[in-house]
Amino acid sequence: MLDVFDCAISAWSDAKPTDAKSAQLVVDKLGQPADQSTNITFLQVAVDDPYDFRCEARRHNVDMRSEWTRLGEYADSDYVLSFLVPFYLDARESSSPSTDTVQAKIQDVFAIYDRLLLPCGGNGRRAEFLLSFTRTRLVVPLAPRLQPVSGEDSIVLSLLAQGHSRTAVAARLKLSVRTVDAILDRLCKAFGASTEAQLVAMTIAQELVRAR
Repeated sequence: MLDVFDCAISAWSDAKPTDAKSAQLVVDKLGQPADQSTNITFLQVAVDDPYDFRCEARRHNVDMRSEWTRLGEYADSDYVLSFLVPFYLDARESSSPSTDTVQAKIQDVFAIYDRLLLPCGGNGRRAEFLLSFTRTRLVVPLAPRLQPVSGEDSIVLSLLAQGHSRTAVAARLKLSVRTVDAILDRLCKAFGASTEAQLVAMTIAQELVRAR
């Protein structure tokens, strides 16, 4: 399967889009490569204030944590300031595609995604539009509030993350399986996780957020 970013760059290079209509031609040429992990957003970036950049979803295949039409309206201002504004401004000044990988807390999830920004228009000066392609790798819900995990709880989760079964974890820690079950039931309630797998994912995501 062709990579959506490679296809997008190729279509952008061929079309040399200068306005919203020609930018849409780039999107239309992608077809199948823009799969269910890909979002495509059209951004009007000619104004000076980045919080006034206008945003329009052209393909919305992954939850964008609510829709918005202006960058400053997005619910998570920390995410906008740290992970959108500086990259959009850099791309606006560039005449070349730019790619990066984002690892960020976005409202109530931790997400990892690849991003491609394609500048459009501007007649050789700073771009007037951007096409943003994001390809999601991972989205994990976060607990409503920080849930400290330490001691025996942390060891149990670490062993599960390494692929050990509950029975194996109990044997390693010289605990009964019932005790391990009770620990996991308690942690699932604390995190709001519905399964053991979701609990492990949520605790890993929480540690990644704390480490940033």
